[in-house]
Amino acid sequence: GGNKGIAPTTIVTMPLEDEDYEFICRLYSFIRSCIDRTEQQDIMQQQNYDHRKTWQSLSFLFQRIKHPGNNASTFITAKITGGNQIVTFDNKSFLQEFNSHEGNHSYPFGTYLHQYPDRALASLGCAIGLNILTLWRRHQSLLPSATNPLQQHNNNQHPNLLTLDTAIYRPRFYNLSSSSQIRMANIRTSTE
Repeated sequence: GGNKGIAPTTIVTMPLEDEDYEFICRLYSFIRSCIDRTEQQDIMQQQNYDHRKTWQSLSFLFQRIKHPGNNASTFITAKITGGNQIVTFDNKSFLQEFNSHEGNHSYPFGTYLHQYPDRALASLGCAIGLNILTLWRRHQSLLPSATNPLQQHNNNQHPNLLTLDTAIYRPRFYNLSSSSQIRMANIRTSTE
């Protein structure tokens, strides 16, 4: 009996603006690029790997496994975990790596993060979740159809989907510039 989920029973939602969807897509592309580059080469052997710090922040969410059809090759897939997953990024490195990935963009992520931190963090969390689900689905598609939950009629009951349904990815940044930090004196603690 009772609720066995590990996610909160009340989820606070906020409407997304067009620029939020744009950043979700841009961040998804960047994270996927980090994963793809890591998958192609061993990160420890790369001295000039563009997205190394970002991958180090994300790596606990993923695992390298043997390809089901070819034991000689490996690929990266998601670790299936539920609940709150705090992902910490070095602000300076993340912004440098993201800007390097995108080139010159008219609306950089650093500006978006500074102007709308709650929306920027939510967009980054969504992009992380989309990458997790995409890689999990890719892994499932490589399995033989007898064990593939995507081929079954009632795939909503697959335990991994139930666990993923409880996952909330909460990005956090450290090493912020002084202009991005809020002084405690500026935080209101009452409604008066």
